[in-house]
Amino acid sequence: MAREHAVAFEFVGGEEAQNPAYLTRFLRVESSGWKGEMGTAIARSPELVAFYETLTRRLAQRGWLEWQTMTLDGEAVACHLAVRLGGAVSLPKIGYDERFARFGPGNLLFKELLDRSFTDPATDEVNCLTDQPWHANWGMPQIGYGEVLVGPSRCGSRRLARTPAATLACSNSSGEPRSVSTASVAPGERDACRSVPVL
Repeated sequence: MAREHAVAFEFVGGEEAQNPAYLTRFLRVESSGWKGEMGTAIARSPELVAFYETLTRRLAQRGWLEWQTMTLDGEAVACHLAVRLGGAVSLPKIGYDERFARFGPGNLLFKELLDRSFTDPATDEVNCLTDQPWHANWGMPQIGYGEVLVGPSRCGSRRLARTPAATLACSNSSGEPRSVSTASVAPGERDACRSVPVL
């Protein structure tokens, strides 16, 4: 592929991530394939677009948002909406342009993320936040999940999420696995939960 096309990877965080053009690009890529055809792409719903505009703006203002992109001849063909918080990189939304599926742009971008994470001492975890069949291609272990209860005490908390997560532990320079901390915990381990910031 590299012999026929100009391939590049772009990881943008900090103040630059606040540029709304990155969300626009992500939405285009995410809606280019089956999600767009099935009507489940974010761009198909004005309410979801408004939600992600607010979410990404608030994440970027706190310095947690990172746009990860693979381009082919200058055109975005795979994108991650990533969140960097502490030593974890989470991927709440990903997408790739299915016109280029034969090149595996989603896998290539994910590999680039893993390559950078293994050499970055500040990164302890890559968390896909879901459990998908393609995770097995990367030998990603499954971990338990717990329930997150959110809401003012006077109203009573409500169940917000119950999701399995797939994570990949990174190794340090000596090749030894680093400890992995995850936001989801098995029942009975609630005391070990890290606090979750409210956006």
